[in-house]
Amino acid sequence: LDHTGDWYLGPGIDQALTALVSGLTPVRLTTAAV
Repeated sequence: LDHTGDWYLGPGIDQALTALVSGLTPVRLTTAAV
């Protein structure tokens, strides 16, 4: 979960970092345009 609470990268920091490093698209939790 990022600081805005909009993106979910995984259940833990390891999964989140792996997703970021590998360039995976995170799941958008909100649909509001920024």
